[in-house]
Amino acid sequence: MDTVIEIYKYHDYRSYLRDVLKEAKTQAPGFTMRSLAREIGVQPPYLSNVLKGKKSLSEKSQKMIVKVLKLDRDERAYFSLLCLAADSNNGPERMKALQEMQHYQKFRSFHPNESETVRYLSHWYYPAIRELVQLPGFKPDTKWICHALKYTVTHDEIEKALTFLKKQGFVAVDAKGNYFLPSKKVVCDGDVYATALATFHRQLMEKMSEAIDALDKPERYITGHMIPLPKSAFNEVKAALDQCLKRISEISRSKDKPDSIFHVGFFGMAMAEEDVSK
Repeated sequence: MDTVIEIYKYHDYRSYLRDVLKEAKTQAPGFTMRSLAREIGVQPPYLSNVLKGKKSLSEKSQKMIVKVLKLDRDERAYFSLLCLAADSNNGPERMKALQEMQHYQKFRSFHPNESETVRYLSHWYYPAIRELVQLPGFKPDTKWICHALKYTVTHDEIEKALTFLKKQGFVAVDAKGNYFLPSKKVVCDGDVYATALATFHRQLMEKMSEAIDALDKPERYITGHMIPLPKSAFNEVKAALDQCLKRISEISRSKDKPDSIFHVGFFGMAMAEEDVSK
């Protein structure tokens, strides 16, 4: 079974397979999902559930699909990464798959925004250094930045971060050599952005844990409540926290001559649940 659909355009193997199926139906009107299932040696209901996201594609089925579609070696490896990024329950594993997808030149050409966003959010200090540019006394010097950051980052890592931030337009330099923030936004596909952002938040939570002992009380504030709540009301809590963040942003914009960079965030998570089936 031949296909002209370019696999590197896809972040999700299910979308890819659905489009391959559409293409096959166009070329051969009698071709159906049942036909594809028969070719790869699985039951039609199984393939249907995979395409609907109700089941994951087994390793054996992956090998059969890439064989049936006559994918070359690189395309087969890329398909495996698509499956891992979509179906793994392990956040770092999904992120590693996304990072490995960036190694394919065709993927980068189709998704330039995703490549830069994944790298930007893979290192907590990239956004931190970007925000440092807004301080009046900012110096694009690795020693100055290293001293300004509250957590350990090497001079080499800082140098690479500055090079990336300038090259990708996250920071800019005027005619006098002064650094400033252009109106650059992080743009990315929803699923890729969610995975990259989860990695960024995971790193920040590690720094939050370090801050309990590493920072003096005037530089940190950690508080929280354990509360009973109907699960249906959690969206109201999230909306309240979003309003809080908007107010905090207003406070930031109203102050002149900032001398520090703070990360302010909230988290909420289920801790226990009544078993209503009993």
